[in-house]
This record gives sequence, structure tokens and C-alpha cells, in this order.
Amino acid sequence: MRCDVCGYKIMPGVHECPNCGYKWDDGHVNTFDRNAYDHGHIQIKPKSEIKQPQRKTTINPKSTLEKGNNIIQKVLIVFIGLWIVGMLAGVVVELISGASFMFDDIFGTIFEDDDYYTSSSIEEAIEYGYDYDDILEREKNVIAFFEDLGLTDIDTYDYVGTSDYVSFSVYAYDDDYTMYEIGETYMDDALYETTFVTSGYLENSIQSGDLTIDKDMIDAIDDYIECGNLYDMINVYRSQMSLDDDGYVYYDNDIYFTEDYEDYDGSYYYYFSIDF
Repeated sequence: MRCDVCGYKIMPGVHECPNCGYKWDDGHVNTFDRNAYDHGHIQIKPKSEIKQPQRKTTINPKSTLEKGNNIIQKVLIVFIGLWIVGMLAGVVVELISGASFMFDDIFGTIFEDDDYYTSSSIEEAIEYGYDYDDILEREKNVIAFFEDLGLTDIDTYDYVGTSDYVSFSVYAYDDDYTMYEIGETYMDDALYETTFVTSGYLENSIQSGDLTIDKDMIDAIDDYIECGNLYDMINVYRSQMSLDDDGYVYYDNDIYFTEDYEDYDGSYYYYFSIDF
């Protein structure tokens, strides 16, 4: 899925966008409040207003004793039922607690507090016996590549799922604070998807003239990730963007390209991502 605010691609189970910081809850519940219907009661008049002679009632001691015994029996049944329910609830709590401790023993802190995005989660998974050494080496290679390009503020985030689903992303910035990101996703220890993202601010709209994104930087990254004609692809998708209430946008299954006008400083913020 993608962030509602900036469109950044979000991994499953995450509650905060790593790109813009937007947060959300697990979900929401639609409530449907049906208006109550007020049914009037039917009033039936008695057939006769004649008073009936009152009968003298007598108390049967045996009947009174039987009623008392029935009440006591019902109270005992309710008490025993509540006691049984309490015992069963205690057993269920013990089972859940035991399963939780067992899960912690197996996975340690990899999934603690639902914090899937950490800079060392792949390393933690390796420490717990997972064979992710090749993936960790790939991540380190991307870091070294960004350093060779002269990019700064390099950082990473990893995602280690409960199954054989692992991904990492490395992002960095140039002197104009343009962000570049390379990510890789692995399924069953095989490379499943590569992601490239770039975003930044321009003085003029990307629709107003020539594409002013750094071509040399895009070409160097293109050679590394072997996407093929990445700069030309960005130019093509730019021409296919349409205008909506928020700005220009182009979207399909693997491409997301947006541009928004920033009122506070008069700049244009663009965001481009591609999965292949």
C-alpha cells in the first residue's frame, strides 16, 4: 500500500510513513445507528366492569418451602457456572501467555513493539540464525555506492517479516537536498523486486520546460540498478501526468509520479518511484 499523504510505498503492518511521518491506526469501525421504532401498545378494554368477589387466599407451607428451595438451587447453579467460566478463562490466559513467551524466545527483539523498521533488524535476524548474510552484504554495497556518488545523510531501514520476506532501503541526499533511494525486496531468499525513489524541490514546475532533475546522478544510479533508460522513463511519465486538485500525478501498478506546489515558499515538490 501507499501513504495517503505523500504516496510513499509502505510495507505491510507499518503505522507510520518513513517518508513524511504520517501516522494511522490499525483500522476503523463503521457504526450504523438504526433509529428505534416506537410501537404503541394496544389497549384492550375489559369486557365487564363488574367486580368479582375476592377469594380468601391461604398460604401453603409446603409450596412456600419448595419455592425457597428452587431459588437456592438457581443461585447455586449460577455461582457454579461463574466459577467454571473463571477457571476456563484462567487456563486460556495461561496458554496465551505461554505462547507469547515462546514467540519471544524464538524471535527475540526482531518484532518487538511492532517496530519492523530498524537499522539493524537484518543483523538481528542473522544473530537469531537466519541466513540473510547475502542480503546484508547487498545493503552495504548500496551504502558504499551512495558514498562514492558523494551523497550525504545516508540512512537505511530494514523490514524483516515473520515469513521469508525481507527488504531493505538505503536513502541519501545531494547538496540540493534531493533524495535518492534504492531498495530491494526478497522472497524465499530470492530477489523479488527492486525499487528506486527520488524526490526533491524545484524552482519551476516539471511541466513548464526541460526536466531539471540531475541526469548524471540518475544515469549513474541506472547503471547500478540496471533499470534501463531511467532518465528517459522519468521524462516519458512526466509527459503523461494529469492535473488534479493537488497537482500533477501519474500512477500505475509500478510507477508513482507526483508534483505539488508548496505555498509557503513557492517551490514545487516532486516524488517519483518505480518498482521493477
